[in-house]
Amino acid sequence: MNAADERPVTARTIRAQKPETGPGALGLTDVIRTGVLIALAGIVVISADAGSGEILKSWFGWGFSLALIIGGLLVAQLARMWQIWRPLEAAMLRQSKGRDKSEDKARLKRGLGEMFVWLFLSLAVMAGLLFFAGTSGMRLLASLQLGTKPDGPDGYVQIAIYMLTLALSFLPLLAGFALQGASEARTRKVKLLRHDVVTPVSLGISAAAIGGIVLLAWAAGGGKFRIDQNFGVYVTLLVIIAFLAFIIAPHIARLVNNQQEALAPRPRLQQSGFLLPSPVVMISKLDSLLVRLVAPLSGATQNGTALPHLFFLLVILLLSAIGYALASPFGLFPILLAMLIVLALGRRWAWVEEDRETASRLQSTRAQDIHIGFANDLKDEALLGYASLFVLVPMALNQIQGWVEPFEVVAGEATGNDFLDWLRFFGAELAKAVPFVDWWEIYNVEVTTPFSAEASGPMAKHLTFAARAMVDLVIMAALFQALGIWQRSRTQQRLYDSGQLNSFDPFTEISFFERGMVTRGREATPEPKLSFRRRVRDHVSRRRRMPEESRLSNTQTLPYNRMRLSELIGHENPDVRAGAEWMIREYNVLAGDPRAQLGQLHGRWEKIDFVQAERNILLREKQEFERILGELLALKTGNKSEPFTSEDIGPLLAMLEMVKNCPEFAYAQILAIELMGHLHTKKAVKALALHVIGPGRDGTNHYEQRPQWRQSMKRAFGQPRPSLFLGLAPMRGKVYAALENLGTNCSATDPARRLALDLLEWM
Repeated sequence: MNAADERPVTARTIRAQKPETGPGALGLTDVIRTGVLIALAGIVVISADAGSGEILKSWFGWGFSLALIIGGLLVAQLARMWQIWRPLEAAMLRQSKGRDKSEDKARLKRGLGEMFVWLFLSLAVMAGLLFFAGTSGMRLLASLQLGTKPDGPDGYVQIAIYMLTLALSFLPLLAGFALQGASEARTRKVKLLRHDVVTPVSLGISAAAIGGIVLLAWAAGGGKFRIDQNFGVYVTLLVIIAFLAFIIAPHIARLVNNQQEALAPRPRLQQSGFLLPSPVVMISKLDSLLVRLVAPLSGATQNGTALPHLFFLLVILLLSAIGYALASPFGLFPILLAMLIVLALGRRWAWVEEDRETASRLQSTRAQDIHIGFANDLKDEALLGYASLFVLVPMALNQIQGWVEPFEVVAGEATGNDFLDWLRFFGAELAKAVPFVDWWEIYNVEVTTPFSAEASGPMAKHLTFAARAMVDLVIMAALFQALGIWQRSRTQQRLYDSGQLNSFDPFTEISFFERGMVTRGREATPEPKLSFRRRVRDHVSRRRRMPEESRLSNTQTLPYNRMRLSELIGHENPDVRAGAEWMIREYNVLAGDPRAQLGQLHGRWEKIDFVQAERNILLREKQEFERILGELLALKTGNKSEPFTSEDIGPLLAMLEMVKNCPEFAYAQILAIELMGHLHTKKAVKALALHVIGPGRDGTNHYEQRPQWRQSMKRAFGQPRPSLFLGLAPMRGKVYAALENLGTNCSATDPARRLALDLLEWM
């Protein structure tokens, strides 16, 4: 990789990669302006036709004008989306490399929020057209109103254009989120479409359960199933069998596995390439599309105080308004779209919780198995979405009733307000469907509703059953999951206070530091509260008193997990960042990247007298030194970007000189020698030479044989030079091996290679 490939990616460099154009070339701003002008031209034409009353006489002119409006606005929005995306992508790339700037943070915070404004304007205009259809000047749109039937082919054409426009209004955001999802997948080095969301076992059990329920409902609704006096016995036996199946299934799987291992391996036929993907993979990829493309349409993934909640409410309210006012059954489309967004948001919440569990296990938020990240909690937005279903379902039932009329209307119970009547009906069914509290029949509650499912046909019964089942699933899956998260967070807090846990999951972690830090003044730096100081101090004390505590290591007595502190010092939340920095200072924690930790350890060693130090202190520092050198060596051999440079040689040599006479640090010295052998400069060669240049076997001095080395060492390291000469042949062999590695390294500079080989030949 050359130097040009390592330059940071910026919006300027992205623009520079485009071919140069002349002064008359069009830019994205010109495209946006042109699209808006085209749309305005279409609006002017339609307004003039509507005022003259000639609009029905020219369908070509009507369609052409609508195409101008829709096409112009769509082109303008797509161009604006691309105009926002280019610098946003550059900011995301810089953030992933740790080079984000203040303007990048502002771009990342805004995200694609502006495109939601375009969406809200489009949906608001379309909803307004429905509510004002049929009034003076807008009688042509009367076919779109609820309670009316399309007036011939013209009415269906109007509805088709309206539905197409509604779908296209989401296209710019879909394109933006597709680009964003692909970029995030590349940055995290994960697949855009996962194939491991569901397993064959879970899919089989779910399919069998859903299939059985659907079959039972079909048989009961069609009169093919009759409940006899022994039905309760059958249900009880079925429940017992289900519990036994969950108990016995793991043991059966273990027996089958042991039996297969006992048999000789047999060659398997390779599958043909013409087979379709398995249902597991297809469902997993479909779930990935919901999570990465559909869920962000809710606005819940945007940043800002209360902004995700506001965006979500606007999206759902505008789609609900359109679904309520649009003629049956076409109003089902926006209602089902809103339900799909809610479902996708719930699935994204499940992915976030999966990432949350993974991060708490790995104690890192940068692992490859993190698929979505922790920019948004989504708990509040998902619960808000599930709550909106209690409004969307009655509206969907209203649309279905206006289409095929499956429900019997109870005379004298309707109020004349369709929405209120269906809300009354659904509320009564909701009361019957509350899980584990089936009190309706027990206490003989009788509530009259405007519609009756019992006196209706099978379709009404199926719709009522589906509505009840959805309520059960929402309450059990959403509320119980939220309660489980709350309980898990409380458990983590309790375990931290008892000293048995030294880190939290990412969201509990933010709450922990935000409650512990306080900012006294607008420009002040957050500082820990007295209660927070006491809590952390008690945590450290309890960890020190743990019976399994190793006295040779201080990793168990840190205020917080070292790996997490290394990541949190760069956190965007000021309370989290300040809290992590305070812990590092207060408890002398080595945190950050390995290079920074080496500098921190050097500063700590300047206060330690290794000659008089106790053995447990020596072993503790030995472990820390070896760990840091091992991490630096792994990064260097892994071709990462400059984890250790020639500037760090001086502090490293000083540390080696401090522990030269301590045999506990022999292995750390070998690691340091190997690390310097992976550098590319003459200074690294001279640092290695310090270990082998000294008094000769015959009493002569190497500096007398080659006085130029004395001056070279003085220029490189000053006077006095570090005294690191190694007399043991095996240790000197490690130095020669490091010099050979440097001298034959093609990435090293030519002077460094010549100097290393010359030193080897001389020694």
